[in-house]
Order: sequence, then structure tokens, then C-alpha cells
Amino acid sequence: MKKNLLFFTVFLTSLLSAQSEGYNKLQSQIEANKTKIETLQSSVNAVTTENIYLKEVLDIQKPIKEASANNTNYKIVAVRANKEEKRIYVDLLIESTDMDKYYNIQLADMIDVLGNKYSFDRYVSKNVRGEQYLNIPLKITCVFRYIEEHPEFIKLLKINVDVGPIGASYNQIVKSSVQLRDLPVTWE
Repeated sequence: MKKNLLFFTVFLTSLLSAQSEGYNKLQSQIEANKTKIETLQSSVNAVTTENIYLKEVLDIQKPIKEASANNTNYKIVAVRANKEEKRIYVDLLIESTDMDKYYNIQLADMIDVLGNKYSFDRYVSKNVRGEQYLNIPLKITCVFRYIEEHPEFIKLLKINVDVGPIGASYNQIVKSSVQLRDLPVTWE
């Protein structure tokens, strides 16, 4: 009987010891899996954030209207208006398709559906002159002030631009004109 009791005690001790080792191995595997899951979750969150950013960029660069002149593409991406300021903001992207070059928006006129004509305010507008680089879009905001009516559409936007190679002399500058029609206005 003592032999059986001793055998049973040794057997039970070895069984508990084996279970304890197995438990410790399982516990370490669980911890390792938790760490992997946290790393994967972090990666998924990073990719999700990047996707949201890229979707926003694509929406920003989605043109309402576009035109080309002298190897430069002009894309209207937004026409926003503010009733309190009595201003219309035209956001456009310009992109050179042939070389790095200098640009200068000399004049921009806008005519609404009621026939009212507005000129842009060069001093409030953003990036109306500078350098543009090959196949790199550059955002420009033309601001039109003193908007009395609240037009829902701009019938015509005419932009006169001087372009030429960077560092060009006056006789190398080319004057071009771009016309974009029927632009919807979003009032704030």
C-alpha cells in the first residue's frame, strides 16, 4: 500500500510539474501572440491613416474643369465663396508638362451668370507667380473681392499668364490665356 501511495504521489507530482511547464509555455506563446497582434494592429492603423490621407489628396486634385496652354495644365479643383467677406476663392492646380519654368498670373477675370465681371485681387491671392516644376502640381488660389450678387455658377474664368524658362529674358516669355467655363460655386 505504501508503494502504491508513493507511486501515486510521484506520478501526481510529475503530472503537476508537466502541467506547470505546459502552462508556462502556453502563457509565453499567448504573450508573444499578443505582441504580434498589437504590432499588426499598429500597422493596420498606419495603413488606414495613409489611405485616408491619399483619398483626401485625390479628392483635392480631382478637377472640376481643366484646360491647357503652352505645355501647362490648369485644373480648377474648387470654387468657394464667403458671403460675409464678399469673396470668391478659385483654387487651381497648374502643372508644367515640358520643363521647369517661371510663371506669373498677370490677370484673371471672372464673369458670373448675371453678366457681372470681377477681377482678381493679386495681393490677396496666393502663389500667383513663381517657379513650377515638371510634372509637379502647384496650388494657386485666386481671390475675387467685392462680390455683390451670390452667383451659383461662374460662366467664364479667364486667366492670363506669362510663362518662360527659369531665368529667361523678357523676349523668351510667352503670354498665354486660359478660359474655363461653367464653374459651380460653393457658398459658405
